[in-house]
Amino acid sequence: MAVNAMRHERSGPPTDDPFKSASKLYTEEEVALIVRDRLAAWLEANAAVMRARAPEVNAQPDRGAPQKVTTPQMAAGKAQVTPETIINWCQRYELGIKTGGRWRVYEEKLDAFLKLTRQG
Repeated sequence: MAVNAMRHERSGPPTDDPFKSASKLYTEEEVALIVRDRLAAWLEANAAVMRARAPEVNAQPDRGAPQKVTTPQMAAGKAQVTPETIINWCQRYELGIKTGGRWRVYEEKLDAFLKLTRQG
């Protein structure tokens, strides 16, 4: 089914959910915006859960001991995700630091984060 031919019928009282509103033909751009908004809300909710479940991942690095760092490309290979995903994780979960315009990923934080996410 083509994205621009999606139809959703009304079932029950009107809601704020655009997919459950009156029957409507959605354009590809409208579907993309709706999906983007839902994904952003899900990611924000997930970030709060991750912070609550993994305080050790969000702990600030010990200034006395040097931290092992790696590049997003190397971390992406280890985590089996894209470098862009690693950068997003660095921003959202504070797994790395941007210095000199380049991201560096804390290996210990990444390991803790991967261990936590792979468990549950």
